[in-house]
Amino acid sequence: MDIYPELYNIKTSYILNVSPFILRFIIEYLRVSEQTNYTDNKHMLELNMTAVKKYLRNTILEYIPPQTFITGAWCKIKTDKVNATTLQKYLADR
Repeated sequence: MDIYPELYNIKTSYILNVSPFILRFIIEYLRVSEQTNYTDNKHMLELNMTAVKKYLRNTILEYIPPQTFITGAWCKIKTDKVNATTLQKYLADR
């Protein structure tokens, strides 16, 4: 009960800011994905990770293999001449 008010606010915020159609769409997507053991999702993630590895070759970024099956990619900056803030600004400007 001690976290109920916080969770209620999060849930209510999503319900108020997302259309009923989108909520039903997401629920159905998750239901179908679960029935197919997330095969399509895993395939898409594998394609994306292959692309990330390809495009990071010969850059200052190194792909860090995940410990679990995730949707994002972690990268390490391979040089001391650039930090994350500088890289983010460079990318945002372009």
